[in-house]
Amino acid sequence: MRLFALLLGVLLAGPAWAEPLAVKPGLWEVTTDGLLNGLPKALTDRLARLPADQQAKLQKYLDAAGVAGGGALVRRICITPALLQRPLAGTGHGCTRALVGSSATSLEVQVSCSHGTHQGNGTLRLTVTDPEHVTGSADGQLTGADGSSVTLRRTGRAHWIAAECGGVAAPG
Repeated sequence: MRLFALLLGVLLAGPAWAEPLAVKPGLWEVTTDGLLNGLPKALTDRLARLPADQQAKLQKYLDAAGVAGGGALVRRICITPALLQRPLAGTGHGCTRALVGSSATSLEVQVSCSHGTHQGNGTLRLTVTDPEHVTGSADGQLTGADGSSVTLRRTGRAHWIAAECGGVAAPG
């Protein structure tokens, strides 16, 4: 969920040399559904060593976070006018972003990341329904040095709430 909301926040704007998505700046609510299949082997090994009560608590958290195909997750983000003008293609946080397509009503970005022994890649697609509504999907694959793999498949929708963000900060 965090990944999708962050990507949505960072990607609601097209690159400086392309037309930004036609959305209102302000406070947005992002709801995502989907699943994350598989966990890295190092994590499953650590989980197996936890006491049963801690395993149950962690499993409940992972289910709520959509790891096992759990329910919808909701997060609020602030989309500033400056964010809407931020360049999209480039690198940062161990990832490279490549613009596949962009218009005022749609965006597709390929993301490739390398963090230590993990490699990942994925695609984010956003569609502007109107200036106050956006839908999207994120699909990706993360592979560890041990060969374990995690598949991400999420869909989302976002709607504008207010012109002022209150105490909610803009993404990265």
